[in-house]
Amino acid sequence: MTDAFGTRGPILQACVQGTGRGSPDGGEDLFWHVRRLWRLAWRARVMIAVSAVVGALLAGLWAGAVQPLYTASTEIVLEPETAVRVLPGVPDEAEIDPEAFASKVAVLHSRDLLATLAADLTLERDPEFNSLLREPASLTQAAWAVSSALRELIGAGPVQGLSSPSQSVHTTLAQRIAVEPVGRSKVVRVSVSSHDPDKAARIANRLVALYAEAEVAAKRKASENAARWLSKQVNELQEQVATADRELQTYRARAGLVRTLGDDTAARRIDALVRQLVQAQAREAMALDQATQLENLAATPSGAAEHPSVVASEAMARLRDQEQSLKRQAADMATRLGERHPDRQGILRQLEANRASQAAEITRIAASARLAAASASRWRVQAEEALRAAQEIAYDPQAAVEINALERRTSAMRTLYENFLTRSKEVVAGMSLGQLPARVISTAEPPSVPSFPRTRLLTAGGGALGAALAFMVAFLRDRTCTSIRSASDVAEVATVTPMAIMPAISGRARRAGTDVIERDPVYAEGLRRLALTLMLRVDGPVSGRVVAVASSLSGEAKTSTAVDLAIIMAALGRRAVVVDADLRKPDLHRIVRLANSHSGLSECLCRGIDPVDAVVTASCGIDVLLSGSMTSEAAGVLVASSERLADVYTALRRCYDLVIVDTAPVAAASETLNVLRLADETVFLVRWNRTDRELVRSSIDRVQDFGGRVSGVVVTRANVRDLPHYERGDAAAYHRALKRYYKV
Repeated sequence: MTDAFGTRGPILQACVQGTGRGSPDGGEDLFWHVRRLWRLAWRARVMIAVSAVVGALLAGLWAGAVQPLYTASTEIVLEPETAVRVLPGVPDEAEIDPEAFASKVAVLHSRDLLATLAADLTLERDPEFNSLLREPASLTQAAWAVSSALRELIGAGPVQGLSSPSQSVHTTLAQRIAVEPVGRSKVVRVSVSSHDPDKAARIANRLVALYAEAEVAAKRKASENAARWLSKQVNELQEQVATADRELQTYRARAGLVRTLGDDTAARRIDALVRQLVQAQAREAMALDQATQLENLAATPSGAAEHPSVVASEAMARLRDQEQSLKRQAADMATRLGERHPDRQGILRQLEANRASQAAEITRIAASARLAAASASRWRVQAEEALRAAQEIAYDPQAAVEINALERRTSAMRTLYENFLTRSKEVVAGMSLGQLPARVISTAEPPSVPSFPRTRLLTAGGGALGAALAFMVAFLRDRTCTSIRSASDVAEVATVTPMAIMPAISGRARRAGTDVIERDPVYAEGLRRLALTLMLRVDGPVSGRVVAVASSLSGEAKTSTAVDLAIIMAALGRRAVVVDADLRKPDLHRIVRLANSHSGLSECLCRGIDPVDAVVTASCGIDVLLSGSMTSEAAGVLVASSERLADVYTALRRCYDLVIVDTAPVAAASETLNVLRLADETVFLVRWNRTDRELVRSSIDRVQDFGGRVSGVVVTRANVRDLPHYERGDAAAYHRALKRYYKV
């Protein structure tokens, strides 16, 4: 099984592809790796918890040390421009398109408006907004000095700071003011942050007021410029129309278009028809103007009520009197009977019906004016036809062409003049309205709760950040870890199979004596499992086997495991002897509490002493062959000649069922390879979460290349609490629910 955090390669690729042996296939692959991440988090739970507490504490302390900011907000509605229109077909109200709306929002954050606000509230004298008035912090001064030195070193020039108080105030205001639309409406929220809640509300309200004043002033200026230009154009067109009329009359008189038939009947008739046409045109223009104004004002009864035609209506006078009477009755009933009294509600319904009648009367007056305008238009058409018929009789056909051209030119000029005059009236009327571009719907009030820092949010964020950093550290440490922590790691680095995982034994139990098996039943059960594995894996006869215990480095529990294994074998009825073949740093005598002063393995190799005679019995009841006092000479013998060591093995085989040989680390002592080569099998020990995988692989390869037979790997000093978070299968035997079965 490939460990999700022990293999090389990106974790994300492993989560997506799931190519490790033993990992689930298909849809369970992601869940399998998420479970590995959860195990990693659980292993690092203490570090994550401490980091979260420290992060939350630091964030809380920082939030308490920072001067709070209070945010006051005001909301305004950007009103569309409204103007009185005289031209038919032109809407009374112009909608704000998204681009115009965005432009109006940007004006609230413009430099000129902020400069006006700063001057109006004298913010240049306020150290909160003018950083030049504040004493810079020592850390800021240090950063400024370092930045200046670096820029001078690379030739970039000095650091450009704030050159003036106005620039400092503008920079701070731009950071403290937020302008944002509210949803998809035309409402804009203006928020201002300050250390003083009253100051924040005052700045927000004044900013909106200055914006409205600036917009009104800009609109008034634009209207005045348009009015001047239109007035100039109207005057020029008026002069052109008068000139065209004079040219027309002059040409008519010079051409003698009116015939003299002995009397002036035709001329008088034409003059009368001309007067009638002028009267018809004037009446038509007046009727059209009145009808257009009434139709445009019909949507606003309050504005239409002041029109002369409406004022002159007797019906409207009666309705107004009735409206005033109903209002007085409603007010009186509200005082006497209350707002919701049924009688007052009836008066209110009558008042609504009265207003509807007024609107209907205004609509009727507007319709009557439109009918009058249509009648005037028909009268003007009849007058034109009569005049045209008289002129066809009196005029000279040849000169009529010139007359028609002059009349068309004059008519076109007059139409253009009337259009400009109408537009001029619209601009003047719009200037007289004085409509505000924005309406405040929510005035800023001094806030009672600071908007920054949000202590709870910062504390939670600091805790989450600390936990996340701790998890990342644990993840990186786990990813870069090359030690062995599970049976799957053993199978990955070596061709041999894992034999057992031995739990760690406390130092107190070890110091209590060699009866540690009785003191730690879990450890004893691990030893029994190892002994049973050795007995079952023997191909030949069980008696007389030489099992070497080896490791890559020191401190991997070789000696203690060899002694405890011999004790377990004795408990199982097997005769076992432990041989201390670590002639460089012997440690067996210390474990079994014997002096290393009498004959041992070194004397057997150098002097030919019988190994059986050199065996001593320890206080724990096991037989041991210590290293002896001639360790330096014996180490050379182990390298030069292996026959003597083979003789020692042969002598011990005759007396014992199992010869357990404790060896020096493979990576440190070359004679260990010869000791392992002569043994029947080698049990290779690795320390849990400590021994490097590459070192284990290279050590096992060296032993096998030298002729040694490595039968299996035993992981020692495993933490049974953390072991389930690396390999659940390996830790099943050490589940706390099974501890009661280990006690005998």
